[in-house]
Amino acid sequence: MRYNKLLKGAALALLCASVTGIQSANAQGYALSFQRPLGPVKTKMVNLENRLFCDFNIGLIDPLEYATLTRDLDGIRVHEEQLRQDSGLHLTTERHLMNRLAFFDSVINAHEADKVSSVATRQVILKEKLY
Repeated sequence: MRYNKLLKGAALALLCASVTGIQSANAQGYALSFQRPLGPVKTKMVNLENRLFCDFNIGLIDPLEYATLTRDLDGIRVHEEQLRQDSGLHLTTERHLMNRLAFFDSVINAHEADKVSSVATRQVILKEKLY
């Protein structure tokens, strides 16, 4: 009897601690997946992040490229947050960030094109061997 009360108390304490941990993590500003980003810069970042993830899942970029590109995108995100905290996001700083994101988009295109061209080359070589 006493053991059951102790066990129930421990389970309740663990549940309360886990719920409190979840609330504090969400209170620190982590965006949930259903929340829409605000502004063109954040929207572009989220779109690029989703594109990277999809490209990785379908095999257009390998794990090393994914890690490198994700790190680069995180660097742009940190720079954007610093600008936002320092002086706010003005038209010129927003344009600068959008240019950096456009360049990053071209880098992703290059990685995709490299992988697609190598797959196409393999298919041509395989067809030549078959026929």
